[in-house]
Amino acid sequence: MKSKNNNIVIKNKDIISVFAATAGILMLPLIGIQVDSDVDWSISDFLLMGTLISGTGLLIVLVARKVKNTTHRGALILALLAALFLTWVHLAVGIVDTAPFAGS
Repeated sequence: MKSKNNNIVIKNKDIISVFAATAGILMLPLIGIQVDSDVDWSISDFLLMGTLISGTGLLIVLVARKVKNTTHRGALILALLAALFLTWVHLAVGIVDTAPFAGS
């Protein structure tokens, strides 16, 4: 019985690590707000980025657990990280132009 509980803790350790890493990453802009007036994040910015970072992390954990082929696993993880990066860049500074896809 004890080994089953221990197995659950080991599986959930990855998920807890994702949320801890998300909190650590979000501490950087939180500290930046206190130090520099150029950092202008609202609570919605923190919620959005927390959702994006933790969601991507959880998807990476899912891919790492389910996909056995290391080449496919690496490609999927790289695609998830690229999607996170492109979304972040677009939301932060709008470098990625989406006007051609807007139908205008």
